[in-house]
Amino acid sequence: MRIEDYNKLPDRVSIKEIEIMFVDILKKYENEIVSKEEFLDIVNILAERQIFTYEILNNNIREMLDCNFKKIWNTENYDEVDIILSVVINLGLQGTYEKVKESLKNNKNIDKKILLEIQETVEDNGEDISNPYQSLENFR
Repeated sequence: MRIEDYNKLPDRVSIKEIEIMFVDILKKYENEIVSKEEFLDIVNILAERQIFTYEILNNNIREMLDCNFKKIWNTENYDEVDIILSVVINLGLQGTYEKVKESLKNNKNIDKKILLEIQETVEDNGEDISNPYQSLENFR
């Protein structure tokens, strides 16, 4: 599938289909079949669809994504930071989130716009993001 195909996915896709697509794009990225930019864009699209399943993504897939996002995390490109923050919060990638928070401590060389984006994300989401649906649990 190409990015255009992912964009055409309906808003609601089953959790099983989403998981298959996440595994597929992870393999393609790890085998250098897709670029980092394509990987980020596709994972962002899938994360947006995954939200509507109202289920936490499979732990193995989350761990694989978390591992890759920790490697990708940088504070030099606003667009990448924006996508990574969105995916990290939407999927509850706690390991990458810890790395994001750590970057606030060493912020001397971070562009002010990027720094503000990171600060706002951390302020809005607190310490533990491992369950993206935590705020909805009161409605059960």
